[in-house]
Amino acid sequence: MSEIRIQAMNSPSEREAFITFAWKVYKDNPYWVPPPISERKHFLDPEKNPFFAHGKAQYYMAWRGDEAVGTIAAFTNSAYNQFHEMNVGFFGFFEVLEDREAAHALLHAAEDWARKAGHDAIMGPAQFSTNDEAFLLIDGYDDSPRALMTYNPPYYQDFIESAGFPKVMDVWAYSVGVSEFIQNMPEKLERVVQKVRQKGNFHIRPVRMKEFDIEVGHIKRIYNKSWERNWGFVPMTDAE
Repeated sequence: MSEIRIQAMNSPSEREAFITFAWKVYKDNPYWVPPPISERKHFLDPEKNPFFAHGKAQYYMAWRGDEAVGTIAAFTNSAYNQFHEMNVGFFGFFEVLEDREAAHALLHAAEDWARKAGHDAIMGPAQFSTNDEAFLLIDGYDDSPRALMTYNPPYYQDFIESAGFPKVMDVWAYSVGVSEFIQNMPEKLERVVQKVRQKGNFHIRPVRMKEFDIEVGHIKRIYNKSWERNWGFVPMTDAE
């Protein structure tokens, strides 16, 4: 069997190969939802994604002989480190065939990059921050992910943990039927709803498209305020 070779992927054509490798992993998986390739190109482009105003990244691909067998990105998110007063690097965009050696080589390449970048530790997987896809799926593989939820094969957990990465946090996702929830609304929440209605200071209106930038500013302010105490939160910038 050929040895594993790790290649840095920097050019636009290399980044496209980095992106489309995932189709090789999930080609027979009915639950995976493929992202638009054009959106992924924009997202990974340092000249187009506003993340790179406060971050930097290196993309890698693993090869076994002439066959691509995996991908990973190592990156710095200075906004995260500043907000949490930490000095960590991150890994993400981790996709790999069922090849433990390749997985470990990719993870160690990300570790080496983070170490050379001066970080004290490395966490992941994430796609730059928790404002986008993040975390590792360890249960519920028989259901399609919802918007901005990650999806991965079951063997990723073993590959990552056996490479020396312990779990740092459990994150849960819930599925709730809207009509059922309304019919069986918790009593405490119903009381809150009634108090809000009694105050009469709130109303719902359509988004003012002619004032789109102002409206987006309202959304960003509410989003950041609502999530600022959540684990792994990173404030969203105006550009993002």
